[in-house]
Amino acid sequence: MAATVQIEQVTGAAGSRTYTVKDTGTRLRYYTADESGAALTTNPIPIPTVNDGLSGSYWATTCVNVTAGPTSYIKNLRWYVTMASANMGLDWDLGTNGDMVIGISSPTVASGRTYTQGFSSNQYDQSDGTVGSWGYFISGPTGHTFYSVSCSNALSGGATSTGEFNSLANAYMVQSGQVMGSGATGRSYFIVTQIVVGSGAVQGDKPDKTATYVYSEV
Repeated sequence: MAATVQIEQVTGAAGSRTYTVKDTGTRLRYYTADESGAALTTNPIPIPTVNDGLSGSYWATTCVNVTAGPTSYIKNLRWYVTMASANMGLDWDLGTNGDMVIGISSPTVASGRTYTQGFSSNQYDQSDGTVGSWGYFISGPTGHTFYSVSCSNALSGGATSTGEFNSLANAYMVQSGQVMGSGATGRSYFIVTQIVVGSGAVQGDKPDKTATYVYSEV
């Protein structure tokens, strides 16, 4: 029997976190707040007024929840975004150096698409910043405790920004964690993503993108 899975966004403090199911009716949206709403108009990401300036959303934490276990086991859980151009910055008119950022802990960006990424639930870190103004950058000194520049898990210089999510070949691996084995249920490792907006960005709602988790059930 095939497993039953759902995608969830994680928000709130570590001790009282909330898991919100995400699908076509409850889309993930990036805010300058720790928010899981799908269609709010509050707390958008401001466009920087200084040349080469950057503004970040609060990071978004997601995972897969296996609510009915597989007959055998689940492996090779991967995450990717389908895009029309070479990077998210162009697709969404995010301005100079605007892009999507994902926290990775492999030695290189290329190996991040092959080896385990993400972190276990006990390493969850609530997104933070100044509500309505900016979010802390994932890789910054005040960023995610698993990926910040002061953390041994981070790449040199911190987590890496990339927009190359346009095909399965460019997907990022997310370890299944405890979600393995016949009949097993539970959540995968978590990943964090963030939108960075640069000067010259175009204000307004952006067209929907499809973010996909894929996995092998053997």
